[in-house]
Amino acid sequence: MATIMEKLDPYQAWLGLSPDELPANHYSLLGIDPGEGSRDAISRAAEQRMDVVRSHLDGPDAAAARRLLNELTRAAGCLLNPAERVAYDRRLRRAAEAAEEAEAEPAPPASPPASPPISSTSPPISPVASAASAASAASPVAETTAESTPAEGQHGSAKSRKPLPQSTA
Repeated sequence: MATIMEKLDPYQAWLGLSPDELPANHYSLLGIDPGEGSRDAISRAAEQRMDVVRSHLDGPDAAAARRLLNELTRAAGCLLNPAERVAYDRRLRRAAEAAEEAEAEPAPPASPPASPPISSTSPPISPVASAASAASAASPVAETTAESTPAEGQHGSAKSRKPLPQSTA
């Protein structure tokens, strides 16, 4: 009998099923092998399990006992009916295959890392300004200004222009 502090697990306490056997299928509920074909063996196993559970109908766990008795009755009825058993076995196989496929599927690819947040103290960089900065840093061409390279017809001819010294930096 379970105390107030512990929760009763009738599958484990009354039927001896371990947590890794849950949720229980009809075969594990009745304690028989899935290959069991004898109707007598299935009936005997069901009656033995039901006798154990019936002993708890008058105690504090009567509701759990009634639920489990109903499950045992459904399991025995299904496995004793050849057409229902075939359909049930087919559902069990499909469920097992789906579980195997789910385990075999590769994990989805990891998402790319997020971009670091932009600092609110840094000024935004315009694409034009950054391209111009990159071009000037990469080009060793002499810098010229409008004053040093007058257009034709202004302050002399193109012959009077003097090249600016190149920087070595």
